[in-house]
Amino acid sequence: MSTLQNNTFSNQQLLNNNVDSYDPTMSNYINTIVAYNFLQEKYLEDLSSPSEKIKEQSEQNWNNIKVQLENNIRTIYNRLDQENSRFLEDAKQILEKTIGLKNQSSIA
Repeated sequence: MSTLQNNTFSNQQLLNNNVDSYDPTMSNYINTIVAYNFLQEKYLEDLSSPSEKIKEQSEQNWNNIKVQLENNIRTIYNRLDQENSRFLEDAKQILEKTIGLKNQSSIA
């Protein structure tokens, strides 16, 4: 076997190993956490606006989307738990470090 073929085979093995570690549920969880954090930061930024209209609109938008995002996070977290995902502990740590302990009990 040539060196090129040998490297190709090794790269294919690495690819297969990485595919095995991919968990679409965990990917959805991370994406939802990122969306929550992004929208929360936008909301907090809008609260410092001099415009009362922007503040009120932001407050209303955040309150509407926050519940939906928290429900999504809770649902996905529970799915990870039900699937006995090896990423469950990672999901818990991500929640604690990003959204914080204050909101954790209402989410997970």
